[in-house]
Amino acid sequence: MCVEGRCEPRPRTCPEIPCEMGLICVNAECVPRCRPLACDVHCDNGFAEDADGCLICQCAEAPPPRDCPEVPCDPGQDCVDGRCVDGPPPTCPEIDCEEGLICVDNECVGRCPPFACELHCDTFARDENDCLVCECAED
Repeated sequence: MCVEGRCEPRPRTCPEIPCEMGLICVNAECVPRCRPLACDVHCDNGFAEDADGCLICQCAEAPPPRDCPEVPCDPGQDCVDGRCVDGPPPTCPEIDCEEGLICVDNECVGRCPPFACELHCDTFARDENDCLVCECAED
């Protein structure tokens, strides 16, 4: 491309720019296709994906359980979600969650759910787990 007698190479456009896997071309630059996930939720089955295939702060559904007759378990084992486990599955008093997580419905989850609230408060109230709730705190 020449302008006022000076010739420079034509700028490359997205169809001409090969991006590495996981990157897409936007305005002639390779950028991550998805934003990094910032989420306090623990998901045993990983995170769900949005319509673009990017991870979102929501747990993916468990894969459908296989029929237990397909899985021959040893004596003293139970079939749980298509897998043989020793004895009955553990429950919250028996589950040792990592630091910062609590056991709810036999799963380790973030101590506090993501906080979203449309109220306008100077300070928000907290529940018995010290998590923010959508109520104004009393001063």
